[in-house]
Amino acid sequence: MAYGREIFLENKKIKTPYGDFREHLEEYSFLLDFLLEKNVERRLGNSEFIYMPGVMMSDEDAESYYSLDYQTRRKSAYDPEVAKELQAALDHIRSREKATKKLVLPLKRLREEFELSFFEELSILLALALSMNINRRNLYAYIANDAALKHPTTGVLFCIYQMIEENQDLTILDAFADNLGKMSVFFFKSLDSASGKNSLLETPLVLRDDVRRFVLSEMNFDHPVPYAAGFSFGKENIEIFKEVPSPDTEGNGFVYVSAADPEDVPVFLGQMTGRDILVLDADTLFTDVKKAKNIYYSSIFAHALGGLFLRARLSGEILAIRLENPDPGLCQTFFDVIKRFLPGRISFIYGQDRLPIQFISTRYDISSMALPMPDVEEREAIWNHFLSKEGLSLSEDISISDLADCYELSYSRISYAVKETAKKARWKGLSAIDTSELREQLRHMGEAGLMTLAVYIPPVYSMEDLQIEDIQKRVLLNACNRFRIRNRVEKKYGIRRSGAYGNGVSVLLCGPPGTGKTMAAQVISKELSLPLYRVDLSQIISKYIGETQKNISEIFEQARKTNVILFFDEADALFARRTDVSDSKDKYANAETAYLLQEVEGHSGLTILATNLMANFDTAFLRRLTYVVKLQKPDEQVRLALWKSTLPQSVEVSSDIDFEFFAEHFDLSGSNIKSVLYNAMYMAAAENRPLDNGDIVRSIRLRPEKMNSMNDPAEFGKYAGYLF
Repeated sequence: MAYGREIFLENKKIKTPYGDFREHLEEYSFLLDFLLEKNVERRLGNSEFIYMPGVMMSDEDAESYYSLDYQTRRKSAYDPEVAKELQAALDHIRSREKATKKLVLPLKRLREEFELSFFEELSILLALALSMNINRRNLYAYIANDAALKHPTTGVLFCIYQMIEENQDLTILDAFADNLGKMSVFFFKSLDSASGKNSLLETPLVLRDDVRRFVLSEMNFDHPVPYAAGFSFGKENIEIFKEVPSPDTEGNGFVYVSAADPEDVPVFLGQMTGRDILVLDADTLFTDVKKAKNIYYSSIFAHALGGLFLRARLSGEILAIRLENPDPGLCQTFFDVIKRFLPGRISFIYGQDRLPIQFISTRYDISSMALPMPDVEEREAIWNHFLSKEGLSLSEDISISDLADCYELSYSRISYAVKETAKKARWKGLSAIDTSELREQLRHMGEAGLMTLAVYIPPVYSMEDLQIEDIQKRVLLNACNRFRIRNRVEKKYGIRRSGAYGNGVSVLLCGPPGTGKTMAAQVISKELSLPLYRVDLSQIISKYIGETQKNISEIFEQARKTNVILFFDEADALFARRTDVSDSKDKYANAETAYLLQEVEGHSGLTILATNLMANFDTAFLRRLTYVVKLQKPDEQVRLALWKSTLPQSVEVSSDIDFEFFAEHFDLSGSNIKSVLYNAMYMAAAENRPLDNGDIVRSIRLRPEKMNSMNDPAEFGKYAGYLF
């Protein structure tokens, strides 16, 4: 049994570069086999018993051991000839590593990144060797004198190492008992406590799968890492976050990046650093750690994140920690473990739109920076970028510039909206994204937070359907145009917002019942392609002190996040005139009104208020509203237009229908005309015939508000006969 030096060390290859990583690994395998052979050879050929820690002793071994004198028992297993040959082999390998310039050698990369000693390198090689040749298990079992051995142990490692290192004691194995030591990155557990083996010499050396894959697969990082996911920004042909300073990635510590949309943080970090991002889901990790029975959280963190630490250090990826719910009991330990295993680098934390108050402390030493939403020009560039990427355009009835101005969306949300609507467009065989499909997608993306506070109203009417005075229609158009271009105008003229005021638009629709206030709100919604949500006042107003303000704050916060129009119908219930304080109820009612006024002024979206009682509105409110649209009961000409245009064109109508008569003789509001026509339509449909004058006459007679005081038959003139 001889591993001749001429077989292991081919002198003609000394100082020549390796052809690939496998050749490098093969020479390391030869080195290991050389050490295994010498160890086995020593046991077989030595007539004098030498105790080797880590080896199980048979009865015969024990008898031989204690038959020796004390000094002989202490004799070292060190073999200078083996040590000399090993050093020559290492010199050979190092010379070839130095000559290899472009090729990355995984074992060398591990050694340099983690500053591994040969002893630590040997432990990895010992465990790795089973993946390369299963027969080595028998050699490990022989050395350990344990036929049931499945993996090499620290005892086997020590038996081999003490042959090449003189007077080495067991303290060298302390590295495998340290749960926060660097060896925990490579091996599953420092001590196999589950099986009750607590001896330093009996710790199994079981490589983590990601270590094995790294060494055997040319540094492949495509496999999943527990609690983490890779993010690659790529070389996108788009500039965003231009005004945000680029963070430093060198040093030691953390930077908290606050952002309205946390999903944008990895995008920002990828663009600023030009490197891939490794995103750690700390909330899920914390939940799992708290379930563990082990109270030593640092050990659990180190074990759970070993794969992440390995990947982060070897791949050069930036670590971004998503932490939406910081746990004070875990954060300090968690951050200490991160800093210990990722020295000399900055890690980024994100998850909220502002720095959590508990992090404002020297205890954590966390710097902070704010990531703003993309401005209107950046949003337009993002829309164009993703539309181009999908190979689609928007339908002609919507402008990308208007879309970017009206919807203050993050990079990630625009990306998601385009991808989802593009997918649906392809299903339908379309080459352009449909406006209504995009509107619905944008609405659904933000609907969840509003469902308990407001009700969605579909935009079924356009400006052409709205029959109001021309001057009031112009006011509505001005309101729409102002909101549509507000961000672009601010950007063009350098207008800066005051801290207390947003750049939103507020519109008051006032007029008697049935004059089209809700219809006007729907028209605004359709003009701007923004979803309209009517605030449920029963969910907002509370008898409990402070609850109303809390609900008001929540509704405006959700509107800010979701880019919707807030519609306060019968708004005088909330925006009523403030009163003199005569008791505590007046005091708190005035406080609620003042708070609501502040929210409307500070809101950057569109707010629509509707009231039947203009006189009840607080003058302070009126002064601060952007537009007031006064809707009157329609005159005869407008009523005629409403009679003719309200029903869908598909409804079959008798040729002798007399809309002029009904417009002249009945002073009805727009909503009343709609109610009459729809009731008449159903009467005709029930008898399967066209709608005629008689249906309208009977529908007017049966109007709900006239049940106690029906119209006089004389009012129906020549059509009174239809009443009998």
